[in-house]
Amino acid sequence: MVNKEKLLILGSGYMAKEYIKVISELQYEIVIISKSKINFDYFKSNYENVSLYSTSEISTYNKIRFSDFSFAINCVSIEKNL
Repeated sequence: MVNKEKLLILGSGYMAKEYIKVISELQYEIVIISKSKINFDYFKSNYENVSLYSTSEISTYNKIRFSDFSFAINCVSIEKNL
């Protein structure tokens, strides 16, 4: 059974990889937004139900309707500016 709900993951690092291992089994439509494209190939090759967007592309925000998401997971660490 395919779940039609959409899930947003912010970040594509280690924690995003750990979350997606479990979430992908639940058949959500998953969207990942990240400032880095380093792990994009990993997600593309291992998961069929994932869309990837980079924050470096201004058009990203025009492509995504945030109100469509049922859930969001923040996998981005807080950076301290000292």
